[in-house]
Amino acid sequence: MRAGAQQVWSQQPIPTRLGPYPKPRPAGRYTEWRAARLASEPFHFILLCLAQTSRDDFRAWLILEDDERRFVIERWEHHGGHTPDGIHSHTWCQVPKPPFNAASIEAPRRLPGMRAYHRRAGRIWSKETFWFAACRRFAIDDASVHQGQLI
Repeated sequence: MRAGAQQVWSQQPIPTRLGPYPKPRPAGRYTEWRAARLASEPFHFILLCLAQTSRDDFRAWLILEDDERRFVIERWEHHGGHTPDGIHSHTWCQVPKPPFNAASIEAPRRLPGMRAYHRRAGRIWSKETFWFAACRRFAIDDASVHQGQLI
């Protein structure tokens, strides 16, 4: 996928054009977000990343744009306060007609399951390292990363 317009980290409300919500949504307390518009013709996507570094909580949402409707295909997440910690996904696998817009956030299928082995457990993330990992996860070729903040 090729990245188009990219946002810098922000604590402002998430605009409607960059999320699955019907109106701008506050980011949340201590939450920063960043987004990139993506294209893999004929499809258009948004990568929305939310980071609460003080809580060790990181989320990346791959959103498919379909005119005015949006569909969260996958949530890729790390919650340091959970046991087991580590990266996991929520997706709509095996669901014939998933919902659109905000209802699509709550995907029912969790991979790996709660009792399964988790990759990247015990890893320390920053918002930039998580953004970089999310871009790699979703095969985004040219997303910008602030190199000095990866360390």
